[in-house]
Amino acid sequence: MEWGLSAIIAAGAFALTIGATIVAITRFIERIKTNAQQQVADAIKEERAQSHAALAIMEARFTADQETQDRQFGEVNSALRQFVTDIKEKIYQVEIWARDTLSLPLADALKDIRHTKRNMEMHTQIYGDLNNEVIRLQKDVERLSKLVNGKH
Repeated sequence: MEWGLSAIIAAGAFALTIGATIVAITRFIERIKTNAQQQVADAIKEERAQSHAALAIMEARFTADQETQDRQFGEVNSALRQFVTDIKEKIYQVEIWARDTLSLPLADALKDIRHTKRNMEMHTQIYGDLNNEVIRLQKDVERLSKLVNGKH
């Protein structure tokens, strides 16, 4: 029995050693798991912080670029407004020039044409009157000629 009790004690010690080893391994694995989870959480937190910092930089750059574009677009609008105003002024000047250069002389030319037309109408009437007078005088001359020739 001596071997029996020693075997049981050895088996118990072996079982206790195996149990303690399993518990130690389990605790070690749990510690590795917890440590790994903590490292992953820290890495995620660090990456998140870096991402937020990079995003903040990009947002600041975007905002600055947007403000620059807005300012430049405002300057473009201002330049366009000034250009349109300048064009309107030029168009006004061209209209005034056309009025003074083309319309007034054209009006004078129309007056001259109307005057010439009236003169032509008067000349035509005078010509007609003179023609009638000449015809009447010719008839009078013929009649007088017959009277004179008839008496001689």
